[in-house]
Amino acid sequence: MKKTLLGIVSLLLFTGTASAQTDPGVPVTTGGARPADLGIGVSLNETAADPRIHLLKAIGANYLDLSVGFNFANLSPPGPAPSRSILGLELSAGYRLYKDMSGRIHPYLEPLVEFGSQSDDLAGNPKHVGAGAQFGVDLMLLDQFTLGAAIGGGLDFASRSIGNPRSAFTIFVFTTSINATFWWG
Repeated sequence: MKKTLLGIVSLLLFTGTASAQTDPGVPVTTGGARPADLGIGVSLNETAADPRIHLLKAIGANYLDLSVGFNFANLSPPGPAPSRSILGLELSAGYRLYKDMSGRIHPYLEPLVEFGSQSDDLAGNPKHVGAGAQFGVDLMLLDQFTLGAAIGGGLDFASRSIGNPRSAFTIFVFTTSINATFWWG
């Protein structure tokens, strides 16, 4: 038991979780927050293929993340079937909980909720609502610019006007979300 406790404390000190020491000359963030009040960013998700625009607003030591995702596809099936265009829109709200660290690497956990809709008559104009979380890390390349990546997942409820089934719960997982954010304020 003592060895386990000593190992946990050593790991926390080694990773900086329980340490208040900082490198001289490196700006320290307070409570994990960046030295900026606002951020605007773009993310590309490898599995969902929809670009997102993020607006981040500081609330205390963390950030409210409001995002809009767009998806446009033109499907041209082989043969005499007509082609069709699909337009999708997704809104999400999350709360980024940054880990307080010195230096330029900032890991975070972000619980989120989302709502989306598509204009696709053949699929029954699906609409969905979901809740999940993502784990990510931002690397501050400049004082006002970060690059990052995130992975995440959650539970989604979809409903559509036609098809079988008309509604369904699904588990979603996304990987390799690449983020670029500009910070100011």
